[in-house]
Amino acid sequence: MPERVIILIGWLSGYLLAIIAKPLRVAVLFNMAEVLDKTPKEIIKCCRAYLCHFPIILLEILMAPQRLTKEKVRQWTVEGEEHLQKALDLGRGAIIYAPHMGNFFYYYWYLSQRYPCLTVATGGSSELRPLYLLFQGMGCQGMDYDNTPPQKLLRTLSYHLRSNGVVFLLGDFWRPNFPLANFFGKASRSPGGAASLALKQQVPVVLLYAGGKKA
Repeated sequence: MPERVIILIGWLSGYLLAIIAKPLRVAVLFNMAEVLDKTPKEIIKCCRAYLCHFPIILLEILMAPQRLTKEKVRQWTVEGEEHLQKALDLGRGAIIYAPHMGNFFYYYWYLSQRYPCLTVATGGSSELRPLYLLFQGMGCQGMDYDNTPPQKLLRTLSYHLRSNGVVFLLGDFWRPNFPLANFFGKASRSPGGAASLALKQQVPVVLLYAGGKKA
């Protein structure tokens, strides 16, 4: 399917979602108004864009096996990848720390083609699990946070880092037992695993933002 068609279907689906899913729309508007210093009109525009981009990302993920090939790796230009390579040159592994936004699925696939990667996914959601399994079938290795004993999870990640591997972590999912943190000026609970691993094993942390299929 041509990319223009995917984008058109995604935008139309997003507009439909904005109309029929009122509770979701209200929740997104409320959250955006809480953290963004924008006018009500600008908040509505941001909400509409958010709801329109969600179906586009979902369509891209579902079509990933057809769209992502090893030939694609040679076509991508990733800005700042040299920082990851410098971190790995130290021989202690590296932690990639990314926000839960953008094309992080695509970029984890890309990194998995070039480096020994391991990630942690929240596999307790029945809606998301098929997407994780899809990327696992494409060579993206991960551990299920919800169904893996904490000690086993920590041991596996530590061993992977000692083997000079790359651990890919998303930094803004939530659990009630996570440590308190300041997030957009609001009290929240954020995972502390990246900081704990980095301090314990003296592993560099490389920040990543996946803004598109080329960056």
